[in-house]
Amino acid sequence: AQISVALNVTGPIAAQAKLLQDIEMASPALRVVKYSLRDPDGEWASVAQQQGPNLLQAEITVTAFTIGE
Repeated sequence: AQISVALNVTGPIAAQAKLLQDIEMASPALRVVKYSLRDPDGEWASVAQQQGPNLLQAEITVTAFTIGE
């Protein structure tokens, strides 16, 4: 059977990259089927947001297959 998990993650770029690397190391057990990024610190952010840390918001859907008995 296939199991899907959706995650909403906010963090610095380095943490996002580490998360993707960890998922890749778990392959073929885990597979990213959706990964969309949003930059809340981008040009449309308010001035207060732009002065904070550089964060990314990601929506990730990961699938895995269960092992049958």
